[in-house]
Amino acid sequence: MGQNKKPRKKISLIRNKANHINAVLERCLAKFHIIGDMNHLPTAFHYADLSLHLKGGDLKIAQEYAREFLLEKKQPWTMMGIYYFKSDDKVEVSIAVTVKEDVTLEHFGTCGESYIRSMAEQVCKEDSTLQRDELAFYGYYLTYGKDLNIDSVENQLAETFLKTTRSLEEIRPDTITITLERLHNALNIDKFHLVNSNALTIDYQQTT
Repeated sequence: MGQNKKPRKKISLIRNKANHINAVLERCLAKFHIIGDMNHLPTAFHYADLSLHLKGGDLKIAQEYAREFLLEKKQPWTMMGIYYFKSDDKVEVSIAVTVKEDVTLEHFGTCGESYIRSMAEQVCKEDSTLQRDELAFYGYYLTYGKDLNIDSVENQLAETFLKTTRSLEEIRPDTITITLERLHNALNIDKFHLVNSNALTIDYQQTT
């Protein structure tokens, strides 16, 4: 008499595929952010990670869900401004953060520039040693969510923007503003990660 065979567990291929797409979406969107500055276009990071893990129809589905999440779902978004004030003998860096409730990424295509200006004004208001006419350069960081632990990002970006401008020696007078079209384009030319730049040799004071 033959041995009793254990029943095989049926596995749903459709469910497995859906779970995989969802896992990739969660992993990529958890790291999503946009970085830009007054001389460079806003650039998205980690949206393109989807294409590292998904192909064909699965990739298309994931991209549709990701765009819906970023461009249509209203939720808190955090914007950080990094401001560089340059006087004759020093450069001071001041960082400001604003959180907007119940908005989408597209909201910053129309209001992002006004937030950058208002944060700069608030920085000068709170620290009387910083003069508006000494503001030489600024950069920004944008991501969804609130109450975020972004201390390490602050330090990294403060140095990255200095490196980009060669310690503020190569600032261009033309300002590249944030627009809705540029935010949409950022998703199409996304970078995979935040580049970890080497620290610069420069004396600066970071204020809060």
